[in-house]
Amino acid sequence: MQSGTHSCERTLEVASDYLDGCLSDQQRSAIEAHLGACADCHRSVAELRVTLALLSELREPSVLAGSEASALRAYNNYFPEPDVPDDLADWTSVKRIWGELVELPLREQRLAIRERGLYLDPFLCDWLVTRAKRVSSINPNSAVSIAEVALEIARQREARFGESRRLILALDALAWCLVTLREFPPAAAVLRELGDLCDAVDVGSEEKAGYLATKGVYYSEIGQFREAEACLAQALEFRRKSGRRRAVVCELVNLAGAMLCGGESGKALELFREAASLTNVEQDP
Repeated sequence: MQSGTHSCERTLEVASDYLDGCLSDQQRSAIEAHLGACADCHRSVAELRVTLALLSELREPSVLAGSEASALRAYNNYFPEPDVPDDLADWTSVKRIWGELVELPLREQRLAIRERGLYLDPFLCDWLVTRAKRVSSINPNSAVSIAEVALEIARQREARFGESRRLILALDALAWCLVTLREFPPAAAVLRELGDLCDAVDVGSEEKAGYLATKGVYYSEIGQFREAEACLAQALEFRRKSGRRRAVVCELVNLAGAMLCGGESGKALELFREAASLTNVEQDP
């Protein structure tokens, strides 16, 4: 169907930019003229608007702060102790260990991790991995620093105990934070190491899905959308098998975004609709 200067296909291709306010006044007027005349596109864009609003609730809180310091305060108020692993009984000990470690300069931190077994606490490593990914949405520079500390702990644990799982998770967290910071060459290097490690050891489905998702987002950010789709589709399959609805929704959104950028607006809209249907379920296991 055609209306004004915009076809239905073109309208759906730029729908996300339209809703984000990224179009020129002329482009916006043309889109709105088409939406006023095309009931199908009007309904599709309305559904996309609702979907994006719902999905924003699954992501990190929107922090409209004037500085990184105030953004971090907002983050800490919103997540006072949110990123504690479920099996962490003694949260206070992790806070104490991290409090000691964070007071040291970066070089001394690394030396301390290598020389003192106290800082090889597995729960501290898990907490830093999770916190790095969460902080990346509001302060990517800080997130990279946190991920680097987690990686140093994970490397030492792998060297001493042969523990690969935490090293995979820490590498994935650092790659994710570097992509968020748009530091693509170092992100590519970390992803290569992560891929080699995943090929060399027995990797669980969650770890594999995380690696594929991060790699897919990296490809999407550098404009290689077909490669992004391939990785994200594999990650989505792993997430579906896990049964974790929130993880499935996130992968649906990532894959839909890559498809939308790659010109596959129809398929992207189907995925957005599926994600919206999942967010409407009251309880998220």
